[in-house]
Amino acid sequence: MLLPTLFDGLYWLFFVLVYGASTASGLYVAQALDGAAVWQTALALVLGYVTFLHTFVVSLVLLKNLVQPRLQVGSSRVGATRGFLAWGLNSVFQGIFIASPFHDQVHFLFWLRFLYYRGMGMKLHPSVVLGTGVVLRQVELIRVGKGSVVGIGASLSCHVNVDGKTHHQAAVDIGERVLIGAHTSIGPGVSVGDGAVVGYRCTLSMGVSMEPGAVLGAEVFVKSNVRIGAGAVIARRSVVTCDIPAGERWEGPPAVRVGLASEREQRV
Repeated sequence: MLLPTLFDGLYWLFFVLVYGASTASGLYVAQALDGAAVWQTALALVLGYVTFLHTFVVSLVLLKNLVQPRLQVGSSRVGATRGFLAWGLNSVFQGIFIASPFHDQVHFLFWLRFLYYRGMGMKLHPSVVLGTGVVLRQVELIRVGKGSVVGIGASLSCHVNVDGKTHHQAAVDIGERVLIGAHTSIGPGVSVGDGAVVGYRCTLSMGVSMEPGAVLGAEVFVKSNVRIGAGAVIARRSVVTCDIPAGERWEGPPAVRVGLASEREQRV
């Protein structure tokens, strides 16, 4: 019970520090710019709020980089270990961000969104599109390549605790020109190759590997540690339980081979 209590206490401590600094800076700017005219007051409020948002992001990034040890790929025991403490502190800072009432507003502001995720350690190309409501956990271990799109409400997580005793982290790697569909769930250790497509509401379990140009239809479930070959196509609502060779088309729950993927279906 000691560690959860510690993390709870740190959450509220950093919450007060971040919101206190953000509110103070926003009010300072608003009061400094306020004037007698209505347009001056309106402009002061807008710029004060923009200052608040920027201070909120910068404060979180600075505290995270000052306090939190770097996240490590691999397993560690739940308890007073370096790996678990790093994960707990990372969750505290991301929790403050995700729980904020203006989380989606930060996502709408390209510069601010990019500043937050890069500052938190994510390998994110400026051309990447992140949909509103996207949940990214342990972003320090996530890479999303040039020209990729992560759809509305998608979830990418680099952490799993399957038995309550062992904490496991693995990086998530999304290549270039990849499309991740809305409300898709991607687990630790997943890699998606260049030009691949992951359809709406898919689930990629831990350790799944998709090679370049592979295509998943909507609502596909892929079992842990499965490899999907380059240019393979999986039909919608399939359940994939074994490795899929390159260039083949599979479908069904469980998915079975039904032929070769057509040129139109393949991305490479």
